[in-house]
Amino acid sequence: MTKHSVLMLLFGVFAVGLPLFGMQNNEYDGGNTHSCINECYEQWKDATGGIVAIAQAQAAERASASPEELGKTAYNGCIACHGANGEGGVGPQLAGVAADAITSALK
Repeated sequence: MTKHSVLMLLFGVFAVGLPLFGMQNNEYDGGNTHSCINECYEQWKDATGGIVAIAQAQAAERASASPEELGKTAYNGCIACHGANGEGGVGPQLAGVAADAITSALK
């Protein structure tokens, strides 16, 4: 299996697995909301405002976040592959690479 195949496989696992995990385990009850129907669903909706209210609150939170806070969120995603100091790992080494080369590669 080539390095590219491994990276694509890891990307697929994260791209599909994390959202599914998030739907199963959320900050409101830590349980499986897919089996929450009828009265359970109405209680959840009353407690949270429902999915639209949650999405609007999250969007407002992101809109009011400082660039530093937004950068921390992005950084946490980057260090998973590139390391906390850009030393590389699953992803390529970024430390010592010119910023314009990284920008060009990302575009």
